[in-house]
Amino acid sequence: MHENNKPTESVEALRALERRIYLWVLIVGLFILLTGLVFKTYAGTATTFDRDFFPILAALCLGLFIVLWRNWVSLVWIELSLFAVTALSLLGKFYEPETALNPNHLAAFSDLLYWVPLVYILAFLF
Repeated sequence: MHENNKPTESVEALRALERRIYLWVLIVGLFILLTGLVFKTYAGTATTFDRDFFPILAALCLGLFIVLWRNWVSLVWIELSLFAVTALSLLGKFYEPETALNPNHLAAFSDLLYWVPLVYILAFLF
């Protein structure tokens, strides 16, 4: 075996890098959720999904950020929790047509076209 094939990074260093990436992703996701909620509420275009699920998703992102920052659980638990939060947001979109004033309000499903492939890709990564 050649000397050039030896890994230069340790597993611990790669996991620390992965933790830092997840911390930044959670911060950016939390900022996007809160900014979207504020602007949509101010503009008067907030849907029932935005009003009901954005605060729940923001609380989950904040909780995951704290757990990851304090290093209370393993990285596998964080990854599965991120997948669960993404799946919750996807399933939460089905809540909107149920509570819409117009029973023919099927435009709420148009956002699902963006999220379904992402959830499938994430499912195969785990």
